[in-house]
Amino acid sequence: MHNFFIGGITGVKTVKELEKEYMAGQLRRAGKPKPKVIGIDEISIRKGHTYRIVVSDIERHKPIWFRGIDCSEASMDMFYQ
Repeated sequence: MHNFFIGGITGVKTVKELEKEYMAGQLRRAGKPKPKVIGIDEISIRKGHTYRIVVSDIERHKPIWFRGIDCSEASMDMFYQ
C-alpha cells in the first residue's frame, strides 16, 4: 500500500488523515440519529490488525458511530452507553 500525502499551507496531511477529518465532519453534520436498522462493521486503522467499530444507519446509508479501542464486545458496549 502506498502512503500518499498532500502538501498545503498548514502542512502535510496524509490521505488517511484527510479521510478521518471528513468522516468526523460527516458524523457531526448528521446530528443525533434515530435509526430503525443498524449495520455494524469494523474498519482497519493501521497495519497489524488494529480495528475500530463503525455503526451505520442502514436505511439512510450513513455512518452514525465510529469509536472503540478495538473490535471487542467491550468496545461495542460503548455504542449503547
